[in-house]
Amino acid sequence: MAYTELVKKCLDCGVTLLGIVVDGKDSFFSSFGDTPIQMCHFHMSHILRKYLTKHPTLECNKELWEVWYARKEHTKSTFTLLLLKWYLKYSHELVQGYINPDTNSWEYSRERTIKAYKSLRRFTPHLFTYQSSKWIPTTNNSCEGVNSDLKNKMRNHNGLRWDRRAKVIHFYLANPEN
Repeated sequence: MAYTELVKKCLDCGVTLLGIVVDGKDSFFSSFGDTPIQMCHFHMSHILRKYLTKHPTLECNKELWEVWYARKEHTKSTFTLLLLKWYLKYSHELVQGYINPDTNSWEYSRERTIKAYKSLRRFTPHLFTYQSSKWIPTTNNSCEGVNSDLKNKMRNHNGLRWDRRAKVIHFYLANPEN
């Protein structure tokens, strides 16, 4: 995998990785060994928005958003308890379902809410890594900002040969003030 190779190359060059901020791809969490991993809060919000919508009508979805927004005031353990408390309050709704006549299989009535909850539960161990190190940000926005600026610069020079393109990228990354 490319990410594992990149981390290995960084370590071989003597770079000390203080932490890695990831966007939630499952392969990231097993690729970096003992390096602390922070799940990007921005990407976690997008995952929740995909399942719960931005303005939910269901009370359980509204409260799950409130749990997410309250994360700033909590540690991993207190957030986990808050999430468990939410689950216990709404577990009776989450198990309700029906038999789909088209597929003749069981489907949950609140499937999207369940997916949002499971995503939060799965990523909770990596949502609070930033609290143990002042060097790890909560999002990867600064990195993505650099990438989008570089993409815009490369778009202005889209006729460059590959070797010259590589030189421009190298110059850009070696001279961040440009």
